[in-house]
Amino acid sequence: MRTDATAALERLNAAFRARFGHDLDLDLTYRDYATQVAMRDALGSVAAVPGTSSHGTGLALDVPELPCEYGWGTPQREWLVANGPSYGWVVPSWARQNGSNPEYWHFEYRG
Repeated sequence: MRTDATAALERLNAAFRARFGHDLDLDLTYRDYATQVAMRDALGSVAAVPGTSSHGTGLALDVPELPCEYGWGTPQREWLVANGPSYGWVVPSWARQNGSNPEYWHFEYRG
């Protein structure tokens, strides 16, 4: 991940840990181009077109999809959505529950 995103994530994690008693779980962060190609090959249109993913910029993270500790309506996700922007981490409109590609696990660093 980019260094500014990493620093913000460390601050977000400290606040998350204070609230929930454990570190924020991460599934995926930076994805090099080869990984983006492999994910697109494996997942089809569920994965971004290689070269267009914000994961390739070092400005995105995914929390685990399963188990659904971070799923829609969970205390952890609601906390991240409410508090993440204070640390520069947001849910892009397309990833919201009513967005064009809902992904409860996806967050992006906007600074």
